[in-house]
Amino acid sequence: MVELLKQYGGERIIVDSACDWGISDSLGVPKTARLALESGIPEKTVKRVCYANALEVYGKSGQTARRTG
Repeated sequence: MVELLKQYGGERIIVDSACDWGISDSLGVPKTARLALESGIPEKTVKRVCYANALEVYGKSGQTARRTG
């Protein structure tokens, strides 16, 4: 994921976790955020892909409360 962020930026990417029937890691998003920051991805980009982009997309349904800050 970090390499994808380096190559493509964070405009159209959402880092999300899988909570399906198989083995999943509920800490996948924060672990990815930490790795991205440690790899030199700007904090603004990490916040965008791990939080803001999802709010923007899912908020279009009108069912997700948008929170700023």
